[in-house]
Amino acid sequence: MSGRKPRIVIAGQFPPPFGGQNLMIEKTIAEFARSDRCQTVHLPFFFTAELKHARRGHPAKAFELFRVIWRLFRIRAAGPIDILLYPTGGPQKVAMIRDLLLMPWIFLLSRRVVLHFHAAGIAD
Repeated sequence: MSGRKPRIVIAGQFPPPFGGQNLMIEKTIAEFARSDRCQTVHLPFFFTAELKHARRGHPAKAFELFRVIWRLFRIRAAGPIDILLYPTGGPQKVAMIRDLLLMPWIFLLSRRVVLHFHAAGIAD
């Protein structure tokens, strides 16, 4: 067995905006970072600057999609991704399209992917 610590990448957006999923991602990264059993890396998302823009499409979000893929390649170039924890979007079209476009890259560059559902994206 290798003495190397597993490298865990946690994808998602920190607050702001202050939504349940963003707060959960911030807390998850803090918890993993305290562990001496793994190496933790954050794959940041900046899709939504304000809560009023959540669940809506915008050209800036398309540009951010390319930036996330670039960040993912840079993280992978720095070392293997043993586990990638990915917070899926909800049933809204914009979130589903984002996930559909990111998933092939995530599966290609990671050994294992854990999909995290936070209330299934249902805010109401």
